Amino acid sequence: MSAWWFRPELRTNVPYVLCLLAILVTFKPTAGGNRTGDFTVTDSLPGSAHTLSLTGKATVAGARLSTTSLSFAASPQSVSVTGVGRTNPAPAVTLSSSNVSFPLQLVGTDSAIVTVKLTDSGNSTLYFSGITVSGDFKQTNGCGTRILKGQSCKIHVTFAPTVNGVRSGTVTISDNAPDSPQTIALAGTATAVTVSPRSLALSTPQAVGIPVSLPPVTVTNVGSSALLINGVTAAGDFTQTNTCGSSLGAGQTCSINAAFTPSRAGASSGTLTISDADFTSPQVVNLTGQGTFASFSRPALNFGNQLVNSASASQSVTLTNNGATNLGIVRVTASGDYSQSNTCAAVLVGGADCTIWVTFSPSASGPRPGFVAVNTSDASFVQKIALSGAGQLTASTVTISPHVAALSSMQIVQFTSNISVAWSVDGTPGGSVALGTITPGGLYRPPPASGNHVISAISTADPTQTDTAAVTVTNHAGVFSNRYDNRRSGLNLQEIALTTGNTNSSQFGKLFELPVDGRIYAQPLYVAGVKIPGNGLHNVVYVATEHDSVYAFDADRPGPPLWATSFINPSAGITAVPSNDVSELGPEFGITGTPVIDPNTGTLYCVAYTSEVGNPIYRLHALDIITGQEKPGSPVVVQASVPGKGSGSVGGTIAFSSSLQKQRCGLLLSNGVVYIAWAVFGAENISYHGWILGYDAATLEQVLVYNNTANAQGGGFWSGGVGPAADSNGDIFVSSGNGTFDVSTGGVDFGDSVTRLRPTSSTLSVVDYFTPYNQASLNTLDLDLGSCAPLILPDQPGAAPHLLVAGGKEGRIYLINRDNMGQYNPTADKVVQELLPGVIGVVFGSPIFWQGDVYFLGAGDVLKAFQLSGGRLSSFPVSTAGGAPYRGRGATLALSANGNQNGILWSVAWTTDQSNAVLHAYNAADVSDELYNSTQAGSRDQLGMAVRFSVPTVVNGKVYVATQSSLAVFGLLP
Repeated sequence: MSAWWFRPELRTNVPYVLCLLAILVTFKPTAGGNRTGDFTVTDSLPGSAHTLSLTGKATVAGARLSTTSLSFAASPQSVSVTGVGRTNPAPAVTLSSSNVSFPLQLVGTDSAIVTVKLTDSGNSTLYFSGITVSGDFKQTNGCGTRILKGQSCKIHVTFAPTVNGVRSGTVTISDNAPDSPQTIALAGTATAVTVSPRSLALSTPQAVGIPVSLPPVTVTNVGSSALLINGVTAAGDFTQTNTCGSSLGAGQTCSINAAFTPSRAGASSGTLTISDADFTSPQVVNLTGQGTFASFSRPALNFGNQLVNSASASQSVTLTNNGATNLGIVRVTASGDYSQSNTCAAVLVGGADCTIWVTFSPSASGPRPGFVAVNTSDASFVQKIALSGAGQLTASTVTISPHVAALSSMQIVQFTSNISVAWSVDGTPGGSVALGTITPGGLYRPPPASGNHVISAISTADPTQTDTAAVTVTNHAGVFSNRYDNRRSGLNLQEIALTTGNTNSSQFGKLFELPVDGRIYAQPLYVAGVKIPGNGLHNVVYVATEHDSVYAFDADRPGPPLWATSFINPSAGITAVPSNDVSELGPEFGITGTPVIDPNTGTLYCVAYTSEVGNPIYRLHALDIITGQEKPGSPVVVQASVPGKGSGSVGGTIAFSSSLQKQRCGLLLSNGVVYIAWAVFGAENISYHGWILGYDAATLEQVLVYNNTANAQGGGFWSGGVGPAADSNGDIFVSSGNGTFDVSTGGVDFGDSVTRLRPTSSTLSVVDYFTPYNQASLNTLDLDLGSCAPLILPDQPGAAPHLLVAGGKEGRIYLINRDNMGQYNPTADKVVQELLPGVIGVVFGSPIFWQGDVYFLGAGDVLKAFQLSGGRLSSFPVSTAGGAPYRGRGATLALSANGNQNGILWSVAWTTDQSNAVLHAYNAADVSDELYNSTQAGSRDQLGMAVRFSVPTVVNGKVYVATQSSLAVFGLLP
């Protein structure tokens, strides 16, 4: 405020008059910075009007007004008035979404939770006076009474319709922000009709012109009044009959029975359409089937009773091409205790046939089911016939133990007998160097080569009385890395002990458990033939825990660890890092990413996370696999920085933050460099980035640093724990999660992208990339591509031999050319092939490829196999597992096989942190054939509490499964 003294000019014959005029000036800035203005005084003096210029500078602090007293002799006069403005600190509410739409929901049920994140983006604490919801909706929240500036809380909303139709509501947030109340608009559609299932797919091809029935479709009226049914129709090569009539009473059901009569070879699709008075009418059931011209001469083969460990006479079945065009024979396989040979060439011309001979060799007594499967080019499905037979034990007074043994060539096994016997190996008394030798006391030493052998014990008193044991000699050197290799294939193709014939609850189960001190999220690793000082030769399984411990156990028998190393010292204030969000990985963070082993140097590399007097620190450790001791130069503290102006930058530099970043991916050892990738757990609103750091494996010197969002935020690397993949050239392939993508507009940030990286100088250079056209939507809806690691496929025939498969939370499958990945196109993805969302569930971890099939097990879904032929995936699964869908995070698969035979898919089911893990085994030739799960034998094989993203390690006849408190070891029962 200013005062202005005004004195008019003196004139002749006019007395001098002194006048006082007070003018008050107030400075009230509306924006920061220099502000200008003026006011004008008009009077009767010459030269009127008179102008006063005003200037001021507004800032956000130090608010004050200055008062200036001014006097002058004549008008006009001018003066500058200065002041400092203030913006009062206030909270501000930012919502991750102001509109929430729910998918179709059944009346009387609650939908899945949709979460809206509320952030105080202002300059002071946000206080809540209430959060309410209206309409057919419910809400819970973690906001409490206040949140500090910069912090966030979550509002969880569900749709709980009471009547059918379009329903709307509002979440209202009342607080002390200037724009209070804030609202979230809610919308959903409710139905009183359930139709189950919504899709039907025949799992096997059907001969053209021959009808086959599909499982029934059930229609239920869950409403409180009768439902008018206008009609039911079928389209395509499908027909239907139904019991629905013209009206369906409240709470009543009716059935629709469809039949498929293919009119041609190949894929066929159709629909069932139900027209009724419900708001969602018509309801549509999608139908798919396959027609084929191929047929078997017999629907099944039965071999009757057969002595265990002996081969039956062969039986034959004829495969005929009834069509006029050529039929490609992709592969012929036999499952279980059956083997096959055939005359089927790669092409079976129209009207021709070929013969398949099948032999039965039971490995145990009792029924031994199986099948012969044929993949042909006229349908993407497996065609098969059922095989049956029973194993029969010889009548004998001789009993030996064990009856089954799997061992490496460096081990020995002791056989015992109830009476005096003479021992032989494969019919040779005492065995031989090539077969393995057995002493008169029953001590068997295997041969150097892997293979299967039969130990016979012949009664010395009555040579007609015998007993036998099956021995498998394995020579797998070990599992040194997450998902078995740098391609992250998930494959062990040297497994000869476990077959589709003996992986069942009568022959296979839990052998023992090894207790540990914390949760095991890292995949167990395995090294064969480790000589432990003072303790002899062992096959060793290595286990890392969230309690910052590494254990080395004998892989074949229970007992205390051969050694254990801990990276904490509570008495000195060094502990695992406490978790503020137990819903992520548990009560503490320690070693989460799977270590990597260099078998040439005998070194295990792992990243440990410790809290040292309250300060979180990451260290890279290099341990001797024989002793568990640190190697020279180990450990090193993880530190890094890159130029950038992104989130968390200071002075144009972004420093790696041990408090914000979290290490989840498995480590990668490629060309002498240990690569470590980082993301974040849960809290997406903090200043994190996707980091990859590289360390010289010999010296632990940091040799490269890469940040994929240096000028922005997000883009973490986590992939359900699967590590970065590397091809034979050393190029690295990774998928990033939610974050900024601006490369298409000249930026350098790669959120929600699959990138091909090449080590150059001190960083990784982006050689090529693929970013989905809807990246912005994926980022907004937390549907990040980074949940699934890219799978590098073996070379394929066709124009694009170098392919990879990727997926993500959206449930979309991408088949990408590694030589031209497609980059970014805002209207359509430029990839080799894309299967739309809904074909599979949300994908975590990584798929698996074996013998022409790609396998997925998504969240809320079952195991599915898609055939890869001619450089393209089948548009729907070629085989689908039965049973209930996998809840939680689905499963990250592993596959064991002996080359191209006896393929078994292994998975560990996780529902919540309070549920028991369940180990499953499926026949890879047809995943509808579940061979085993750990609930089938009652409590005998029960596992402890589950951990998410658990990858079973299958090697040398054993399966190692991680839980929250122990490592469970499965194998063939003795």
